[in-house]
This record gives sequence, structure tokens and C-alpha cells, in this order.
Amino acid sequence: MKLAMPSMTKTLTFQPMAEAGPLGMRMRRLEDGRLLRGTAQFADDIEPKGCLHVGLLRSPVARGELRGLDVAAAQAATGVLAGFTAAELDGTCLPLAVHLTTPGAVSPERPILAIDRVRFVGEMMAAVVADTRYHAADGLDLIQQEIDPTPAVVTFEDAMAESSPLVHEALAENLFFLGHRAYGDVEDTFERADFVVEGEVTHPRVSAAPLECRGVVAAPDGTGGVTVWTSTQIPHLVADAIAECLRLTPAAVRVVATDVGGGFGIKAQVYPEEVLLAWIALRLNAPVKWIETRSEHMRAASHARDQNVKFSAAVRKDGRVLGVRATIFSSIGAYGIRPFGPLLDPLGTAGLITGPYDIRVYEYDTYAVATNKCPQGAYRGVGMVTAVLAHERLMDLIAATVGLDPADVRRVNFVQAEQMPYLNVTKHPFESGDYAAALDSALKAFDYSAARREQLKARHEGRLVGIGIGSYVEYTGAGSSTFQGRGMADIPGTDTSRVWLAGDGRIHLQTTCPAIGQGSHTTFAQVAAAGIGVAPESVVVEQTDTATVGHGTGSFMSRGSVTAATSTYRAAALLREAILDAASYRLDQPAERLSINGAAVLVDGEPGMTLAQLAERNDGQHVLDVSATYDAGQASHPYATHVCMAEVDRETGAVKILRYVVAEDCGVLINPTIVEGQVVGGVAQGVGAALMEEVAYGPDGQLLTGTFLDYLIPSVGETPSVEITHLITPSTVHELGTKGAGEGGTIGATAAVANAISDALSLTDVSLPLTPDRIAQLTRPYDPVSYLEWNARRRPHATAIWDGGEIAFGELLERVRRFQRGLAAQGVRAGDVVGVQLPNIWQYVALEIAIPDMGAVILPMPMSLGEHEMRWLREKTRPALVVTGADLEALTGDGSAQPATAGPDPDRIVEIAMTSGTTGMPKLASLSARLKQVTFEGFTRRLEITENDRVLPMTPLTQGIGGMCLYCLRVGAALVMLREPHWTPEHCLDVAAASGATVMVGVPTNVIRMLNHPLRLSKSLRAVAVAGAPLPPEIAERWETSTGVPITSFYGSMDAGQLAVASPSDPQPLRWTTVGRPHDRAEWQVVGGEICMRGDLVQEHYWGETSGPYAEDGWAHMGDLGFVDEAGYLHVVGRVKDIIIRGGTNINPYEVESMLRAHPAVIDVCVVGRPHTELGEVPVAFVVGEMTKEDLDQFLKERGLARYKWPEAIHRLGELPLSGPGKVNRKSLRELAAQ
Repeated sequence: MKLAMPSMTKTLTFQPMAEAGPLGMRMRRLEDGRLLRGTAQFADDIEPKGCLHVGLLRSPVARGELRGLDVAAAQAATGVLAGFTAAELDGTCLPLAVHLTTPGAVSPERPILAIDRVRFVGEMMAAVVADTRYHAADGLDLIQQEIDPTPAVVTFEDAMAESSPLVHEALAENLFFLGHRAYGDVEDTFERADFVVEGEVTHPRVSAAPLECRGVVAAPDGTGGVTVWTSTQIPHLVADAIAECLRLTPAAVRVVATDVGGGFGIKAQVYPEEVLLAWIALRLNAPVKWIETRSEHMRAASHARDQNVKFSAAVRKDGRVLGVRATIFSSIGAYGIRPFGPLLDPLGTAGLITGPYDIRVYEYDTYAVATNKCPQGAYRGVGMVTAVLAHERLMDLIAATVGLDPADVRRVNFVQAEQMPYLNVTKHPFESGDYAAALDSALKAFDYSAARREQLKARHEGRLVGIGIGSYVEYTGAGSSTFQGRGMADIPGTDTSRVWLAGDGRIHLQTTCPAIGQGSHTTFAQVAAAGIGVAPESVVVEQTDTATVGHGTGSFMSRGSVTAATSTYRAAALLREAILDAASYRLDQPAERLSINGAAVLVDGEPGMTLAQLAERNDGQHVLDVSATYDAGQASHPYATHVCMAEVDRETGAVKILRYVVAEDCGVLINPTIVEGQVVGGVAQGVGAALMEEVAYGPDGQLLTGTFLDYLIPSVGETPSVEITHLITPSTVHELGTKGAGEGGTIGATAAVANAISDALSLTDVSLPLTPDRIAQLTRPYDPVSYLEWNARRRPHATAIWDGGEIAFGELLERVRRFQRGLAAQGVRAGDVVGVQLPNIWQYVALEIAIPDMGAVILPMPMSLGEHEMRWLREKTRPALVVTGADLEALTGDGSAQPATAGPDPDRIVEIAMTSGTTGMPKLASLSARLKQVTFEGFTRRLEITENDRVLPMTPLTQGIGGMCLYCLRVGAALVMLREPHWTPEHCLDVAAASGATVMVGVPTNVIRMLNHPLRLSKSLRAVAVAGAPLPPEIAERWETSTGVPITSFYGSMDAGQLAVASPSDPQPLRWTTVGRPHDRAEWQVVGGEICMRGDLVQEHYWGETSGPYAEDGWAHMGDLGFVDEAGYLHVVGRVKDIIIRGGTNINPYEVESMLRAHPAVIDVCVVGRPHTELGEVPVAFVVGEMTKEDLDQFLKERGLARYKWPEAIHRLGELPLSGPGKVNRKSLRELAAQ
């Protein structure tokens, strides 16, 4: 029976917190006593007399034609009373429909039981009703099912492919919704930017995985109606759906929310099980019960996230963001889920990509993609977790680009406190807040400066320690206008509270927001107590029963402390006035002399009568039972900054969180202890998403993580200790000043942890979860076979090498293994040196991978070596085998020898590399796995190499920067082979065009020669990188001006790996004149003009020698001259040994060359020293081009070059001689000048 619910209306004035008594008070949770004593009523505790049990048959395939279901054998089984398929429901139970008004959005109806096809593993197909749950399970095994599996749509790529099968045949494509919005002049903003910073994040599909799975009990009420007890967060919306599907009046459906053993959003949707149980109860006229198993839960309870965001930002030099673009993909699964449809994540993420930042230009495309997976629904921080992950990765990438601290970039871009109230770019109103204050509070608690120093010290020790920041603003407690604006017609947006004085003198309260484990019974009691004037302990808060409290929305979107708390306070204030009116009548005293304190009404501060006495004597003339409904005019906006320090184990990939701080502002705190519990619990779930949780599906749509053995969740061991600082900026749009506190812990934690790991590993794009095995792929020593295997598993048919034809990753792996068998047959063993002398062909790449994996040491032998150098090299290294073109056939046979493979060892020498030898015989650098790893990581990271790139080395793979290109295979990029042993501009440009090369890598000479040749650049080319010699600024400027393709200069040495590199996103003048900022994995300094470094990037010794490049002072002197500018950029101006000393005065030949290149007749030039009997040496110039000595002198005079720097002679050449790596051979020119 429904109880009468009288309501009263009156204008109320909110009392500020200081006068509100229980508001803001720390107190223990009132509900914990009955929960701990076991007297709570969860769904499984409810079992009406004569209750039957339901078992559900679920689809074992992701997509298929349902040819038949035969329940006859099941119905004949012991204890089974009935069996049902969709045929029995036909006409008596409508499918679940989501009512949307959003233009362009579609949400196909979801059948309660599958009709003629199944669309995801776990979809319900049939039900069995039995006397026990065990007999029901036995009956399910007897159902005969006939399903024809068909190809499943699993990934974003699957869904969007033109040839993809359709999840819903009635739709033209696998798209539930495509939203596009542009705010401001996006094109102009990006054209005006100093930098364009790009990135990508992927959040996996996850499950809330509450302790209690779902449960439903349904019973007929004897009048044609039904009562449903269910573990839900939205009882009224469940009642609406059941009434609609069963064609009942709303009054005929009563839904009681049981105690909930964890909700987190997964129980904030209407499930077909709830409708089915109600239908069965009415069909059999008996109570029925279904309790979900964990494996059912993992298959059929809604999943969340499963999103990919690609973003780019137009940025000024000072780090200020001018505009943002984003493309968002959300895998919705097979159906939109009621009441949200397919819009929850796609719109939520798109709306908050700009976050707490003052960004006035924004464009997005958001795709809600249909896939053959469990439907996507709400989960703590829905939509916002991925949005925050994206914009916080963006802030860190901007910091790396412009050279600012990540915290400073956030400060530059925050919406400022004085801008409040603030209308963001998507027209979302932020009512109050101070985002910079939250950041500063968190950094102060974290001791950020000291933490950065600690991090630097750890890096010098070789430890991978990172610091991550996650700042965010969220929206909570939305009202009807928000849901109407999103077109979600099934959500009212209002919440109602009913408060009454019971006969025992205690206050009773029900709201439309049921408790789901977050302590809301205590907070609601505190709010009601504040409104009435009683103690919170005297308020009894009941779980929601749709028959006893008016209509409302439910517990999600952090509504409890906003909408339900406000309706509770309003109802409580109304009850207070009703109590005073009734007491005034009973005591015959004017109401203004009365007050309520504790459990009594006072008269002028003295006891008048107890509330129990008032309730007992009330004759019905005064209504002491009131309700109030609240509809928030706009959402609230809590915010916070999370700061995390984490360490990554280089060997295992395991992550340890060392420190975690949160500074949060959720407005007025009703109970700080409960808020802190919400923050800590939320952080735990955010850590889980960042590090371990993923609902994984195979390519056939089979669920791979159906138990907690496969789906990992954080335990107390993985959950960090959280330090919390509170800021309080009351909401100006809700009278209690509250903003909501249920989701922020998760929203900020995922981004903060991901940023900490990205900082430790220098990641650009982030794909969660960062599990130990995935991190190990990033941190393990140089181990090309592992990378190749990983790509071969992930993208077996993607191109790994373009060599005139295309070789896929899977095929390349087979060829590597074939080479290893051939090498083993030739007697190669661990520790052997194997020389390889081949041009840039696929066989060289395969051997470069195969040899170190066997524990042997590869010795790249340039094709340019003569007989003398080869003899010297053999004597120095004693190779067990030298592979040339003539030996390849013997190595690629079907050898039966099984090679041993060596495990990863960061200190193992994997390669002997020849230095260029421009000043004498080459040195033989001993390259460890660690040295190659760090060097190559920097190379791919700075060039932003991805699996979409095709990288063309213009120099030999056996030398210098050419060899770096091999590492591009690790990220899934393809290598383009030139094949020809002698490089020419014509051949290089032809190959680039034919292969679709996106990145070309070489030495400055390559660029100079291409500039002096008719340029026919491939349209696909996006970047060029050079190393091996200083890039003349005039050449860099000329290249970029004439081609529009950015050029990047690397600096390093065979002795010490990569020391510095200019990013492609650096401003042009910097990119033309500098090699960038020095690497953070090494200490460096400039002493006497010479660049020096030390650290784990410097090899310990040369091959066959006991000494290394270190001097006695512990620093490796690089032999290069340079300086560091005020911005921290390194400029390399030449080699120490190239300096010409004329009569005791130094002349830098690079300065003279730079000036001479500006002469229109000069194509290329090199200046070297020639011996002189009196002056020691004088400069002479070797020039490619037509000019005389007189022309040269006049030109330098006009340019103001000091006379002593002028070349004493000029020698014209057809081209400058090159060394093996493609650098100008100054040694041979000095010999020529001395003749």
C-alpha cells in the first residue's frame, strides 16, 4: 500500500555553515553498526515465503544467428518449474527502450531475452525457474541451443571499417552517435600558434567490480501489481522501466532499494534482469529471486570507459593554450543502456576536455561506436576520467615542448578565481573555485621542489622515478535542465526527500537517492538534524522505497550531497516549522518563543515537551510528515589537484607509488571524515584503472577477463596512503554550498598516476593500463626481438620494412628466426662477435635483431671500408663470422640448429660501433643494451615516431644516426630501405615518394645536396632529422622555408649515446641554431668551451681496452665546442680538433663556413687548417661552386669578418669527400691542403 505523502511549501533561508550545527561535524557512520552486525538487508538476504530461483542462460558467442532454443529437457529436470525464451515474452513484455531527444542519436531497443540473434557474450537468451538455485543451474545445462557464430565487431577500427559487419542490421553503420562542435576560429588559432602539441590517450574498458554483484527479487502484490527488491542506485527509474515494459500503471510497480554492497555507477542503470524477474513473478504468480555470480557480473553487468582520445593544442611560447582539437572514440557495446543511452561517455568526455583551463577555442568530434561487447554504462567519474587524462597529458606535453615545469604550465592556463563565475568554451557555467589555490596547496603539502630534487637524484642513480599532476574540475548534482539538454528523456533530474516525526519521537527520513555504501545515511542524518535542530543520532534514514517517497532520480553523479541533501534540508526545515506550530498549539505558547534542541521543544530555552510527547498527543490536526523536491538549476563543480610520485622497476615493470597528495574543494563539507573516505576509495579505483584493470576481449569478441584471476583490482598493497588537504569554496548555486564528493578521487588519480609513470619513462602517448608487462616492453634493455614479437602479435600484417616490396612484422620475425638457425649452424654462440657488411637492405635489419638476441655481439662494418681498415677491424675484434652479401644464401636455408637466446641484460655489450675516425684510426665503442635503449628512446620520442610512420635512413644503417632508425620498429613504424650503397638525391627522393616515407633521417650533407637538386618531396613527408655534424643555421632555414618540412638536429656520440636533441615542436629559430636541451639521464657541463658529460649514458671502456672516454676528473670530454644559452639550449659550434690555431689565435672553421654559404655562388664549403712555418697553421677553403679568391675576400670583407679568419687559399672541387657515415671527411681535406 502506498502511504500518504503530504507536502508543504515555504520560502526558506539557508543558514550558513557556522550556524548549521551538525553540518561540517566529523562523526562516525551511523549505518556501520547494523552493517557490521549483519542485520543489513542486501538483495540476497530477501527471500519471501515460497520464493523460487531463476537461472539465466547467456550467449557464449559475441555475434551470431540464434537458430533455436529448446527448453523442454530443462523443464523436465528435477526441481525445475518453468523455462522461458523470447517466444514466451512476445507481446507481454516490451524491450527496454531508451528515449532520446538528441539530434542524430540512436539507441536500438534491447530485447529482454535475445530474439533471433545475439550481440555480445553474456546476453540473456533464456531463463529457468526452479525450487533452488542449484536446480536452476542444472536446468540451464539441459537447454539445447543452436547458434551460428558470425564475425564480431570488437575494436574501434573494426567498427569504423567500411567492410565491417553491422552490430545492428537496421542501422547503416556501427555508429550510435556522432557529435561535432566548433567554438571560435579554430583554423586561424592553429595557424597563429608558436607550437602545435599533439598526443593520444587510451582508457581501457573497465568494470566497477563491487563486492556485491547484482540481485533481484520480485513478488506479485495480489492486486495485479509487483514489488521488486533490487540492488540499485535508481529505484524510481527502474520502476518506470518495469511499468513501461510490462504495460502496467506506475502505481502497480513498487521498487525497494536494498542495501547495496558497492554501487560506483554500475547499479545506476536499468537491467533487463529487473524487468524479466518482474515478468516471471507475475507470470507464475510467485516470488522469484536471482542472484548474480561473479562470472555473470563480468560478462553482463555494464562496463565503462573504453575510450580513445586524440588531441592537439595550439600553444604560445609561454605555454598558454590558444585552442584545442579532440577526436573521441567511445566503444558503447551492443546497446545504449537505459536511462543514458549511448551518450554518457561521448558527451561527458567531449564537454570537459578543456578542463579547469581558460581555453576559448575548441573543436571536437565524438563518436559513439557500436561493438559486440557488453553495453557501456556509468562508472565513477563517467566521461570525466578520460577527459582529465587527456587534458592533463596535454599539459605535461606542453611543458616538455616549451621547457616549463608542468605545474607552471597549469598555472598559466587555469581559469583564475577572479574570473568566477566563469562560462567555459562549451557554455558550461563554473560557479566558484580557485584552481590555482588547489594546485599550490597540493604542491606545498607534497614539498614539490624537494620532490623534484629527489627525483633528479634517483635518475642519476639509474632509478625510474616520476612525478605526476592531475588537476581537474568536474560537474555534479545536475538537475532537469542538464539531462534535457543532453536529450536523456528518461532522467527527471529532480530528487525528493520525505521527513516525518514518528511515534517514538524520532525523525525518519527517506530520499530518492539510496545509500550505495558511501555513508549517505550519516550525511543525510546530519543535514536533517541541522534543518530541524535535533541530534543526527535521532534521525533514522531508510533505504528508498518508491511507494513511500515521491519521484526522483537516484544516486549517481555525486548527487547525494547536492540534490538529495538540499531536498532533505528543505523538508527538514518545513518539518521543523510544522513541529513548532504543533507544539505552539499543544503548549499554548506563541511559536516565536519556541525552539527545538535535541529531542525536546523548549519554551524560552526551558523544557516544554519532548518530541515523543508531541507525536503521541498530535491528533492529526497538524501534519508532521512533509516532503520537498529539489531541481538544481545548474550543476556544481568540485575540483582538485592530485600529485603522485611513483617509481618503476626497470627490470620487472612493477610500479610503486611513493607519495600521494590531494588538495580538493567540494564546497561545504557535511562530514569531512566521509569525504576523505570517498577520496581515498576513489584514488584506489583510479590507481587500478591506471595500473592493472582492463576488461579484455579477444578478436572473436570472447571475454578474456571473466574472473578476478584475470581482471585485477587493487588491494591494500597497491592502494597508496593519501594525504588530503581541504579547500572550501561554497557553491553559489545550491543553498547548502555543497558541490559533491563521490567521484573526484577516481577522476584525478588516473591522470596523476599515468603522468607520474609517463614522467618516469618519458612517454608521449599513454595507453592504459600500464601493467608490468607493458611497462617492461618500454623499460627492458635493448631487446629488438621482444619488440618484434610484440608487434607481430599485435599487428602481424602491418608493414615492418619497405624494400621495394613490403615485409610485414610477422614475416620479418620468421626471417629473423631463420637467420638465427643459419647463424647457429655456422657455429655462432653467445659472446661471439659477428661482423655484418651489407647495404641498407632488409637482411641487415634482420641480422641486427637476430645476433644480439643470441647473446652474440654485432659488429656493423660499413661498406665504405677498404682492405686496410677491414684487416685492422678483424684484428681488433676477432669476429667468429663476417656476413657479406655472398653469405646470405647460406644463412637463410632451413638449418636444423636451434639457437640459444639470451635474456635481457642491461649491462651486456650488444654492439661494437666504429667511431667516425676523422682524426685518426677509429675507436671501437662498446654499446650496452642500456645505452642503446636510452639513445633510441630519445630518438623516437623526439621525432614523435608512431606506428603510422615510415622512416627512411639516408645514411648507412651500419653507422651513426642511420642505426638509430632500427629502433623505430619498436613502436610499430616501418623502415624504408634505399638498397643502393651510394646515396644520391635522385634515388633517395624517388624511394621516398614510392614508399610513402614520412620521416627521413641523415646528415647535414644529405640536406645540402637535396637543396642543390630539384626537390620533389613526397607529400607524405612530415619531418627530417640530421646528426653527425652541426647543422648550419642557414641550411636549416633554407630547407624549412623552401619545403615547409621541419628539420630536427640531434647531437651525441658513439661514446655516450644521445646527449641532446631539438624537438620538432621547438620554435624555428631555436630549431635552426641549437641541438636542443641536454638529456636528463646524464650530467653535463661546458668546460673551457668543450662539452663534457658523465653518467650511465657513457660507456665504461672501448672494445679490447680497459679505458673509456672518461678523463681523470670523471667527466667524458666530448671533443666538441659549444655553449648553453639562457633558455638551457645547447649549441654545438664545432670540434675541438677542427679548431685552426693561427699564431696562437683560435679560428672556428664553422663560423667561416657559415658565412661563406651565404654567397650565391657557393654550393658547399669546408674550411680546414694548413700547416704554416711561422703561424703554425692558416685556414684554407674547399668550395663546391664558382668563385675566385678575390670574390671570397671581397665577400668576407663586406660581411665584416676579421681579416685573420679569411682563408689564405681556395680550392674548387666537384663535391666534398665524405666519410662512411656521410659526414665531410675533414681529415682527407687536411691531407690535401698540406700537399
